[in-house]
Amino acid sequence: MAVGVLAGGCATLDTSVTRPDSQAVQLPYTESRLGQLFDADLARRPGESASLLLDEGTLALFQRGVLADSAERGIDLQTYIYDDDDSGIVMMERLFLAAERGVRVRVLIDDNGLASDTVLPLILDDHPQIEVRIFNPFHLRARWSRPFQYLFEFRRLNRRMHNKLLIVDGTAVIVGGRNVGGNYFDQDDDANFTDLDALLVGPVAREAADCFDEYWNSEYAVPAAAVPNPLSEKRRERLIETYRARLSALDDRRDRYEALRDAFLEALEQRKIDVHWGPARLVADPPDKVDPSATPEPSPVLAALRDEWDRATREILIASAYLVPGPDFSSNILAKREQGVAVSLLTNSLASNDVAVVHAGYAKRRRELLESGARLFEYQKFANTPSREDTPSSGASLHSKTIVFDRHHAWIGSFNLDPRSVELNTEVAVIVDSASLAAELAQRLEHDMSPERSWEVHLRRDPGAQRAHLEWHGIHEGESIVVRHEPDTSPLERAAVQFFKLIPGLDRLL
Repeated sequence: MAVGVLAGGCATLDTSVTRPDSQAVQLPYTESRLGQLFDADLARRPGESASLLLDEGTLALFQRGVLADSAERGIDLQTYIYDDDDSGIVMMERLFLAAERGVRVRVLIDDNGLASDTVLPLILDDHPQIEVRIFNPFHLRARWSRPFQYLFEFRRLNRRMHNKLLIVDGTAVIVGGRNVGGNYFDQDDDANFTDLDALLVGPVAREAADCFDEYWNSEYAVPAAAVPNPLSEKRRERLIETYRARLSALDDRRDRYEALRDAFLEALEQRKIDVHWGPARLVADPPDKVDPSATPEPSPVLAALRDEWDRATREILIASAYLVPGPDFSSNILAKREQGVAVSLLTNSLASNDVAVVHAGYAKRRRELLESGARLFEYQKFANTPSREDTPSSGASLHSKTIVFDRHHAWIGSFNLDPRSVELNTEVAVIVDSASLAAELAQRLEHDMSPERSWEVHLRRDPGAQRAHLEWHGIHEGESIVVRHEPDTSPLERAAVQFFKLIPGLDRLL
């Protein structure tokens, strides 16, 4: 079906646009700038990869720029959301500059994560070295038509590509929970996400490149050229000038960035930055998970998670931004507790959760989790640390999806412990067998579980009471306090959660 205009001026995808296959660049380490920094170590450590945690948001954006600037031949970016804010523009500038020096750039974005069909990534698709594809697209492009499309294609459109990868030259990769947008990099004025990524150099980057190719060459990845351009040439040029003006306003940051970039690469070369080493493997769902007519297969990500869970013998630390436990989850925790395994869970409080209906799916099983023996922590809306005092926003929300098994295996990715990640969305994660990386990640999780940043939920039974009640313990504004209802929320917000909890079958859609 070629591009057409339906009633109301709603254009459709041009499905006649060709979609040639292409393969990721996989350079020898000696020909990659980052690979050269680790080539000797990689030779001495066959099968292992180097890794760095990317914790603080501004640093995570900076590292993405460093990767793009270090690219020699190829950059592949896969993301669920790409926002058209300053962070998105800065990221696209680094990709554009790489393309200008001859680097091939491929960008794959889930269609649900595009704010419009005039965002910068689609415009940059015109560059001969940049190709953009959108994943699992809506066929009618007008945003007002999407609720109606859900009515007719709900089973397909409700499944999304949730993967996040940035791969350079097949030698280095960033994997984790961050999309491209200001609130993932501590750049939003209203609320920012606490999140975490890992930068890895070595064989695991080859696995990430192969994973990207599988998605890029799948039938669900549609070239940006298939999206009808709603802009006249004059309006298009005006929009590009607006982007250029916004970039010019960031000139002072650009000079500082370039100085920091060179200092960072020099510090890596001189081994002034702690780097973790260990075998690492990437696990990912297949792209056809978004096809409701395909034969359902067990999620490879879920299978890997179950294997790590079963092997744990001492401790499991979990951060899951969206935690919607299934009916067996509490019994699985109880079984691990009976084996002597301590289990701690960190998720969002109602106040910090950006999706209240998801909190309802978690809250209905919260009591079960506590009774199974897990320690349960809920992230505070106003969590802050000295290292984040310059964060401009007044609110915080947990977005991490990380796990530490026995202080030895580190799990970092896009997978939440909820039915959506298990059954509907495609996900990706990296598992690193490194005691030093796991120790650093555990320290990060324990910091976020501290009473200054999270509420610990307890069950308390008063004398003579037939049923224990929930309490939230934490430190708020420097004082230790105990709260007997969802902290930092209004009665209306709490009533809404109680209503959502009554809706049958809602859990499977969250």
